[in-house]
Amino acid sequence: MVNVKDVAFAHLQALEIPSANGRYLVIESVSHYAEVLNKLW
Repeated sequence: MVNVKDVAFAHLQALEIPSANGRYLVIESVSHYAEVLNKLW
């Protein structure tokens, strides 16, 4: 899961910074699947 504002910010950075090339992951944190399920229940 990722915050939409973070994705928009990452896209702007990729457009504005010439050295930003390649592929990037936009994540807030890494969670175990069981932890995500606990938050949803």
